[in-house]
Amino acid sequence: YVNKVFAVNTPTTKFINKYFGLEKALLLPNCIDNIKNYVFKDKGKFNKTFTIGAMGRLVNKKGFDFLINACKQLKDVNLILAGDGPLIDLYKKDTNQFKNIKLLGWIKNKNNFFNKLDLFCSCSTVEPFGIVIIEAMARGIPVISTKCNGPLDIIKPNFNGLFIEKDNIIQLKNYIKKFKKDRTILKKFSKNGINEYKRKYTLNAYSKKFFYLLDKI
Repeated sequence: YVNKVFAVNTPTTKFINKYFGLEKALLLPNCIDNIKNYVFKDKGKFNKTFTIGAMGRLVNKKGFDFLINACKQLKDVNLILAGDGPLIDLYKKDTNQFKNIKLLGWIKNKNNFFNKLDLFCSCSTVEPFGIVIIEAMARGIPVISTKCNGPLDIIKPNFNGLFIEKDNIIQLKNYIKKFKKDRTILKKFSKNGINEYKRKYTLNAYSKKFFYLLDKI
């Protein structure tokens, strides 16, 4: 019923256009408020205990159980989860004997949460975009993610983040151990993530592309 539609990731854009046999969909990634609103962590000073964070609605498709199970086997690594949802009681019961894993529930101050992190992990099995990934990048937090439609557009492997295979706990654990031992690569991800955010995911960048696409239409 529409002439044009904006899609937030490349696979969806391609699918719509292939389905209709014409350029009905145009790629327009999401954005967040401008960088000046954020408080950055000094990435030259890492936490004494390596800390991983994840944030989102506690439902199956977000893959938090995968991350929890990996961190159960890494007692010298802290995991903090922010968010609420139908699985929160199950996750609390599953982690109550693990002092290195904390569930914060719903949080109001995201800066306080992100400032505690050395690494942000997105473990979704389905993710159309991933606002929380660019929220982490904007604050200089290095990111690793499973391969989903949205993150595949946002993350450039070994430049501003890394991908992990869905449900591959061994791979996730190995990456965490590697980053904990040698954080040089995380500093690179932090710097490049901030620059990528400024270039593509600010409100200003969104506005420019939005009006460019309107002119194109």
